[in-house]
Amino acid sequence: MDFSGTLVSPDLVDYFWLELVPELYSKRQGIWLSEAKDEVYTAYEEVGKDKLRWYLPKYWFERFGIGDQLDRSIAETAARMKTYPDVPSLRALSESYRLIICSNLSDEFLKCFVPRLEIGEEGYFSTVSAFSCPAKRRDFYAGVAKALEVDPPEFVHVGDDLRADFEAPLSAGWKAILLDRQGQHPEVSPRVGSLASLRPVIEGLTVKATA
Repeated sequence: MDFSGTLVSPDLVDYFWLELVPELYSKRQGIWLSEAKDEVYTAYEEVGKDKLRWYLPKYWFERFGIGDQLDRSIAETAARMKTYPDVPSLRALSESYRLIICSNLSDEFLKCFVPRLEIGEEGYFSTVSAFSCPAKRRDFYAGVAKALEVDPPEFVHVGDDLRADFEAPLSAGWKAILLDRQGQHPEVSPRVGSLASLRPVIEGLTVKATA
């Protein structure tokens, strides 16, 4: 199960990186917030999303001289967390299936965010913390299957990103369902418009696998 964009809005993580970090940097450096945002955003771009450290809050907080604010900042962000309206439906699903969160957020975020979901999940895997890769790719999904000692075809990944949450797990031998709340990918199958519609689709995939 994906996290950001599937269970909670991406706005949560955006708040941390785009608002909170510049605000703390502004106060520490004694500069205007607008100036702080320019410097912080430029630093993000210099590193780039293809580098592992781009995803590590500890790296950025130490780089910006605000390392002592990291734990408090993550807790403050977690307190703002609100799940999508269809997320509570997963509680019933967890009675029949093992729910695992797969995310490219680091462990610092997930250990604080995931317990707040209260959907019966059994744990999480971070691309950057567990497998040192910057994205949810084939090798990440293969690593999760190996770590859990479960055959890849027994997994069904659900997420909102076509490449990272659908195509990548399929390439690793997993099954996948695209969460398409806005109906942007009518050509993709299987897909659902709501997490509340997952059970019959998952059951259908299971039946096909055992037929």
